[in-house]
Parts: sequence; C-alpha cells; structure tokens
Amino acid sequence: MIKITTQKTLKLFRMTNSLFKLTKPALTETNVKTSKQLHLLRTILWRHVLPILVFISVEMLTQGPNLKRFDAGIYVLYYLFDICYFYIITYGYVPGIFRFFKRRNGLQEIVAATAIPIYGILLILYNGFVCLLTNGRFEIPFDIHTLQKSCIRGVMICALAYAVAYARYAIRAEKMVSQQKLHALRLENNLLSVQTNPHLINNVLNYVYERVHDYSIQDAKAIALLCEITSDALTETDGLGRISLKQEVTYIEKYLQLNALYKESDAFKNIRLSFDGYESIKLPPKILLEPIVNLFKYGDLNNEAVQAQVILEVKDCTLQLVTRNAKKANHKAPSHKIGLKNLRQRLELNYPDHHLLVIHDTDHFFELTLTIKLC
Repeated sequence: MIKITTQKTLKLFRMTNSLFKLTKPALTETNVKTSKQLHLLRTILWRHVLPILVFISVEMLTQGPNLKRFDAGIYVLYYLFDICYFYIITYGYVPGIFRFFKRRNGLQEIVAATAIPIYGILLILYNGFVCLLTNGRFEIPFDIHTLQKSCIRGVMICALAYAVAYARYAIRAEKMVSQQKLHALRLENNLLSVQTNPHLINNVLNYVYERVHDYSIQDAKAIALLCEITSDALTETDGLGRISLKQEVTYIEKYLQLNALYKESDAFKNIRLSFDGYESIKLPPKILLEPIVNLFKYGDLNNEAVQAQVILEVKDCTLQLVTRNAKKANHKAPSHKIGLKNLRQRLELNYPDHHLLVIHDTDHFFELTLTIKLC
C-alpha cells in the first residue's frame, strides 16, 4: 500500500515538474517583452519628457512676478506649438537637409536657417488663432516687440533642434562606419579562412586542360576560361576592397562566355555596355554580377516575344544596370532570392542613400533596374 502511494507521488511530481518546465519559456518571453517595454518607457522619459519639463520649468522661473498674471492655458498652447515645431525640425526638416545636401558645404546651414523665419511666420499666425479662441476675433499683431520676441524664440528653438538633429546624424554616421568596418573585417576573415592558393588552383586546372585538350577542344576551352575566371575572382583589391569597373565588366564577359560553352549555345549578344571614361572607377567586386546570374538561372533565353536583355551604362557619374527577361515556365529549382538579398545588403553597406534598386516581378516577367551614384 505504501509502495503504490510512493509511485503515485513520484508520478505526480514528474507531471508537475514537466508542466513547470513547459511554462518557463513563456514566462521568460513575457519577462523579456516587459523589460523591453520598460526600457522604451525609460528612454522616452529621459530623452523627451524630462528635458521638456526642465525647459518649461526654467522658463517659468524667468517669468518672476508676471507668472501669477499669466494665463496657464495660453501658456500650455504656446508650448505645444514650440514642442511640435521642435520635433518637426529635429526629425523631419533637418535630416532631409542632411540627406539632400550631403556633399554641398555651406548649403546645409543656409537652408536650415530658413526654419527661423518660418517659425516666426507660423508663430504669428498661431497667435492669431489663439486670439480667435480667447477673444473670438482673429488678430495678427505686427508690432516690433512681437516680431523681436518671435525671432529670438525662433532662433532658440531652431538652434536647439539643429543641435539635436546634428548629434543624431553624427552618431548614426559613426555607427554606420563601424558596421562597415566590422563587415569588412568579417569578409576578410572569411576570405582568409577559405582562400586557397591561386597557384595551386591554376596548376590543377592547367593539368586538367592538358589532359582534356587532345580529346575535346570545347571542354579544354571551358577549362581555360574557368582558369581565367578563378584568377580574376582572387584579384587583389584596393584598401577598401574594391576593383575597377573595367575589371568587373571583364569578369562578366568571361562569365557569359563560360555560360555559352556550358549550354552549348551562341554567346549572349543582347547586352549593351557603355562606360567610356569611367573604366578606372572603383566598386565592390561582383556587385553587378548577381543580377546577370539571376537572369541566366531563371530567365527564358529562347523566348522570342520577350527577349532577355542586359544594359549597363555609366553617365554623369551614375551607373545604371537593367536586366529584363521572361521567366522559365517549368523551372525546377525554387527561388529563395538569397542572391538578391545579399545584393541589397551590399548596396546598403557600400552605397547608403546613393543607390536605388527597383524590381518588377510577375509570374511571367522579371525586370531589375539598379542605379548607383558613383561619385
């Protein structure tokens, strides 16, 4: 009798223990979510609410004896206007100026200064609406005292907004540079960990070439071309890990030749290249190859109605690559779009705010347009 009771007790203990283990991850996820929410609330409190309260308190202390006669409701209305204008300038107006006038020295400050007269005009109009709410009449004051007060307050609000926006921009730029350096370090480590001696690869391919040449000239030609492509893939880059546009185009042309030999067809001729004067300009290696590989992998090159096409042009220091193709009707390999995802990541790392990738993808047609501002 005691034995049965002990077995039942052990069984009940295991059941409760297993239930406890099942609920533990859920509790952990809830705690993590709550912790993130608390961190967000703490950030909002310290970065937004507290500075605003300190600013309002300091300004209220400067009112002195006039504070008793001051209407608290009107005071709140004007501060709502200042707070809204500050956030618009900090998170909208000034960041837009930084993006548009990124390399035009002096124009940033000139355009940013226009926020001061805009503030004055909006404040005068806002004052008219406040008079409409309080007195029932829309009145716009034009006296010198009101204009001076509006300008001084506009300078203070805009200078503070510009300082905060510039600090956010500098921190973001420094963070992006750190990410690029970390990414470059990871790529270098990955390259060193898997890099094989190019002389060994070429020697093996040359040996295979000599063995195959007497039996199949076409196969020997493909091996020789593969040897050249392998050598190009291990070409040394500059300090930023980039190669010239001419080297990139040469690699693409060799890939097209190898693809023609592999499929035992004529070389792909529907390609237009125009980059005169920009042969030595630098860009990351193989960044233009992925869209072309995607075309040959999923495109129907025998479709006469929609002919596959590759256009590469460089004009006014802007590179544009366009690929168009009809899709294969019964392509066996599913598309995971890993190559295009990697392309987006590389573009974001190397050309932030200086590239545009537009993809038009339907069931029967694919078109990619890549635009890069090179300088």
